[in-house]
Amino acid sequence: SSRVLWTLAVTQFANSADFKEKMSSKKRAKHDEEEEGVAAKPAIKKTKSDGTSYWELEGDQRRVSVSNFKGKLYVNIREYYEKDGEMLPGKKGVALSVDAYNMLKEIVGDIDAALARHKK
Repeated sequence: SSRVLWTLAVTQFANSADFKEKMSSKKRAKHDEEEEGVAAKPAIKKTKSDGTSYWELEGDQRRVSVSNFKGKLYVNIREYYEKDGEMLPGKKGVALSVDAYNMLKEIVGDIDAALARHKK
């Protein structure tokens, strides 16, 4: 499913030591519960003032969006931060080309199987 795809795409970032250090103890406990198989909340689709859509993952700090940069489409999975009341994209994240996104979709089943093996 698309929820699994987004979850897998941010797994490396979410499991990084740098990210976990910045989390509050309450958020860290919630994050650890989700890693143990407790279902995460579904991504929430929202629309910016310019009409473009994005999906929030785990609150408003992480977003998935589709963007056009220099004539090419990308699926962006990025951490956001607040500055002067506005949410801005941070440096941490990944921009997948359409080809890379399609490749990721093709292997979701294999990744799910690998995750299931590691949970045992």
